[in-house]
Formats: sequence, C-alpha cells, structure tokens
Amino acid sequence: MKNITPQELTTILQRGEGITLIDVRTPEEYSAGHIAGSRNIPLSSITAAIAELKGVGTVYVNCAAGGRSMQACDILARDGVDVVNLSGGISAWMQGGFDVV
Repeated sequence: MKNITPQELTTILQRGEGITLIDVRTPEEYSAGHIAGSRNIPLSSITAAIAELKGVGTVYVNCAAGGRSMQACDILARDGVDVVNLSGGISAWMQGGFDVV
C-alpha cells in the first residue's frame, strides 16, 4: 500500500490539481474538522463507492489516525482502485500545522 505524509499531500494540494480526497471517518468526526476539498465517505459505506471511485485516478484516503483509512485502502485496492493512505491521518495533518475546515 502506498502512503503519503501530510507534507507530501500539502504539496499536491498546493499545485491546484483536482485530486480525489476521501475522509472515511464518521459524519460527526468529519463535521468537527476535515481537510479542505475532502469528501466524507464513512468506512462503513466505502464498498458502495467502489464503482464511482474506480474511474477517478488516484484516491487519497484519510481518517483520524490512519487505521480506518488503511482498511478502506485495502478494500478499494482489491477492486482495482489506485489508493494512497495519509500516514497518521488527520491527527498527523494537524500536528504538522496544517489547517482543517
């Protein structure tokens, strides 16, 4: 599985390229703060989104600390989705000094 650091993800986001960033936390967690531009698809719903995510290129996945996003990446990768896990999740993102909305 491919992993990315918060710093690497920030570089990609700053390029202004349209990327697919999925947050697999619960809607409540997502509402409390998330990476700008991310979309909430809870881990419990990720299987239903496979067909949609197959055709979008690389999908970057995050959660709170990296565990659920790794599970989501495993599920998506088994079905041919190109996925990258945010190492340390939103916790590492905020510890790196990056903003949430």
